[in-house]
Amino acid sequence: MEFIEFKNLLNAHSHFAFIGWVSLALLTLMTYEILPENASNKPVYKWILSGTFVSAILMTIAFLIQGYAFFSILFSTIFIITTYIFGYFFIRDIRSSKQGKPVIILSISAIGCLILSSIGPFTLAYITASGTGNV
Repeated sequence: MEFIEFKNLLNAHSHFAFIGWVSLALLTLMTYEILPENASNKPVYKWILSGTFVSAILMTIAFLIQGYAFFSILFSTIFIITTYIFGYFFIRDIRSSKQGKPVIILSISAIGCLILSSIGPFTLAYITASGTGNV
C-alpha cells in the first residue's frame, strides 16, 4: 500500500496500543474497581477517561497522516496532561476511601510511576528542540 507510510503506521499503532488500550484500560479499572462507588461515579472521571480516549484517537490519526509532527505531539501532550489531572483526582479520592493501606499505597505508587514516566518524553522534546542531542 504505497499511500501509507509504514513508519507512521508503526508509530500510530504503538502509541495507540499503549495510550488507547493499555493506559485507558488501567485507568478505567482503577477508577471503577478500586475507588468507592460514590467517588467513581463523579462526572470528572467520565470526562477524564473520555478525554484520554479522544486524545488517543486524534493522536493515532495525526501519526498516520504526518508522523512525528505538531499534531501528534500536541495530542500526546494532551494525553499526558490528562493523566496528571486523573492522578490528582484519583489520589485525592483514594486517600479518603476506606480501601486497605496496601491498596492505597500501590495505587498511589502506580499513579506516581505514570507521572514520573512522562519526564522521558518531555526531556526528549527539550533535547530535540534545543539541538543538544547527539543526532
